[in-house]
Amino acid sequence: GRVVAGTAALDESRVSGEAMPQAKRKGDSVLSGAIVSAGYLHVRAEAPVSGSFQARVASAVEEAKTTLSEMEELVGRFATWYTPTVLGLAVALGLYKGFQQFLVVVVAGCPCALLGAAPFVQGATLTLLAGRHRLLVKHARTLEALAVMQAIGLDKTGTLTTGHFELLRLEPLPGAAHTRQVLHRWVAAVEDQDNHPLARSLVASYKGCVADFVASGESLPATSGYQRHGRDGVSATVEGRRVGVGNLAFLEAALRSSQADDDDDDDDDDES
Repeated sequence: GRVVAGTAALDESRVSGEAMPQAKRKGDSVLSGAIVSAGYLHVRAEAPVSGSFQARVASAVEEAKTTLSEMEELVGRFATWYTPTVLGLAVALGLYKGFQQFLVVVVAGCPCALLGAAPFVQGATLTLLAGRHRLLVKHARTLEALAVMQAIGLDKTGTLTTGHFELLRLEPLPGAAHTRQVLHRWVAAVEDQDNHPLARSLVASYKGCVADFVASGESLPATSGYQRHGRDGVSATVEGRRVGVGNLAFLEAALRSSQADDDDDDDDDDES
C-alpha cells in the first residue's frame, strides 16, 4: 500500500531480510507483512489480497513446486521406456503362465514408488523452507546445487545477522561538559520511553542484565516532556536537561535551534 499519513519505522526483515528498520513517511510504499516498530502509519491499500507481497511469495512457492530437478527429469526419461517394458513383459508372461504371473510382474515392477518419491520430497522441502525458515527457493534445481556448492555470495544486509543491535562504543565529543557515564545514563532514560529496535539496544547497553540491574538498586532517572520528532529522533527532559537522541539531521536541527535561542537571549540582554 501507500502511506497517506504518519511516520514510522518498519521492521521488514520477515519480507526482505533487511534487519535495519526502514523509515516511512507520507508517499512511501509499504509491503504487506511489515511490522511497525515505532510511530504510526495510515496506509491506503493499492492492491487486492491476491496482488499483495505475501500472495506473490505464496505463488512463487507453488510455481517452484512445479519446476523439475535434474533427478526428476532423469526419472521421467527412465519411466518413458521402463513402464512400457514392464507392462509388455507382464502381458507376455501372463499369456504364457497365467494371470497370476501377470500380476506378480506388474506389482513387482511397478515404478510408482520411484516416480513419486522425487516430486514428494521436493515439494515437502520447498514448503518447509518457505513456511518454517522463510527461505524462498525459486527452482528445484537450486536444492540439488547445494550438494556440490563450494562457495556462496550474499549481497543482502541482514541475511546472516539476527537483527538485534548492540552499542559497541560511546565517545563524548572533545570538550564535552559531561562524562561518558552521565551521557549514557541520560540517553538510556530517554530511549526507555521508545520501542524502536535501536532504542531498545541503547537501553540494554546501559542496563545490561535486567536482573542484575534491578538487584543493584539503580534506576534510570525520571523523564518529562517526552516528544517524538517524526522518524528523526526523540527528546525529553532529564534531570533538568533537555536531551535529544536521533540521527544527524535531527542533531543538526537541534543545534541550530539551540544557537538561535542563545542569540535571542543575547538580544534580550542587550535591550535590557
